[in-house]
Amino acid sequence: HLPKESRRPTVSILLCNYNHAKYLPDSLGAICNQTRPPDEVIVVDDGSTDETVPIIEGFACQYPFVTLVRNESNRGLMYSIQRALERASSDYIVWASADDKLLPNFLERNMAILRRHPGAGVCFSCLAVFEDGTNVVREFLGDTETGPAFDLGREPHFLTPEALRARLASSYLWMSGNTVLARRDALLALARELLDERRR
Repeated sequence: HLPKESRRPTVSILLCNYNHAKYLPDSLGAICNQTRPPDEVIVVDDGSTDETVPIIEGFACQYPFVTLVRNESNRGLMYSIQRALERASSDYIVWASADDKLLPNFLERNMAILRRHPGAGVCFSCLAVFEDGTNVVREFLGDTETGPAFDLGREPHFLTPEALRARLASSYLWMSGNTVLARRDALLALARELLDERRR
């Protein structure tokens, strides 16, 4: 076996959907056609009544790493998220929304960084959005308009826990959820902790 530091880390993309058929061709198309393909894609459909299921089934037929999980009825987002997380098996998790569209090299760039820093629990990038109805990308880079909370620097870098605490002491740090890759074991541990607190 390769040492853990040199082993190729794996990544699951989890997508929870309810009646968002109109967005799925773009969002799943962007997920499935990454320059570094995901190791698995788990789509939980939360009892949709539109054309969602045939669209997801089409992607699952074309891409073997896509799995459809169906809730028998609409159970809500938190239930679907928990179900997706329990089905995932990779080292890292990406939460995607049906109306998100990943840039083609999103996984390639982020997984390369995580391989260089195997102790990292979370990897994320600057907020970027498509301008409505176009493929023009607007990045939020911490300029005078958006402020220091969005300033992540121009180059990838690793923050130790101490460096992160220092950064948070000087400015709020914007972590855009649709850019986050998080360790699955840490997420599961947190979910169990929260569940235990509710039971007390």
